[in-house]
Amino acid sequence: MKVSSYSDSRPSSGYSEQYNASLTNELAQERSLREAAEADRDKYQERQKSTYQQQTFIESRQRRDTLMKFDKLYTTQRLRSGLRSATAQKFERLEDKEELKDKLLFSVVVLSFRAAKETLAKIRHSVGTMLNLSGMVNSNGMNDLNKSTSADKTEKELYVFLQNLGDKFDMMPMVQEVRMKLNNALRNYSAWSSSPSLDDYIRRCVLLAWKLTILQPPLEAHYDMSSFNPHFHRRSPGSNPNSTDIKVYLWPSLIESDSTRCVYRGIVST
Repeated sequence: MKVSSYSDSRPSSGYSEQYNASLTNELAQERSLREAAEADRDKYQERQKSTYQQQTFIESRQRRDTLMKFDKLYTTQRLRSGLRSATAQKFERLEDKEELKDKLLFSVVVLSFRAAKETLAKIRHSVGTMLNLSGMVNSNGMNDLNKSTSADKTEKELYVFLQNLGDKFDMMPMVQEVRMKLNNALRNYSAWSSSPSLDDYIRRCVLLAWKLTILQPPLEAHYDMSSFNPHFHRRSPGSNPNSTDIKVYLWPSLIESDSTRCVYRGIVST
């Protein structure tokens, strides 16, 4: 009986060494690719972090500068508006003229914020409709806590776009709206309604109201309290320091729309 010879099917030592070397090389390449991918990811995250920090710094600076201009509008521009042509009007008392002037200038600020808020609501609604993001705007035109992640992201990008647009955004429709409503209220005071200084004041108010409205979070004018609150108000010269009853608002407070935190105390007479 012939017995077949046994052949060893195991790889030779030379082949085994080549196989191990090839496997080691493949593992090294894979590790190198993985490390490169991780490095790229780290660089991307660092760029994102840097971009976020830069954007946060820009927003913080814009917020600070705009608040300073808003305060300056009261302390200087408001007084400088003068409305000298109003001296032609006849008042029984000088106090009557000053009181009407205060109400007029305050009304311009209030109307400017309303126009800015309505304009922003229309823009948000248009963008949300075009992109089919129904949760971007609710019936009040305010932030909807239940809106989707995509709607929230789109809204933030919209605010950044409007902020970067700056003074290039067309303010004229808002200016005209404020002017029209003011003219209706000043039918008996034509000298004031045709004052060039008042026109300049309206443009400044609209511009600042718009810039404050498109901040993140948006800032809103607040003027509904009837009692003095030191966290929201400052007393005007001549006010009764012992009284907490607010007679009249001279300048509105500014609050964050999403937290109601006061960032600028309004001026009131008590």
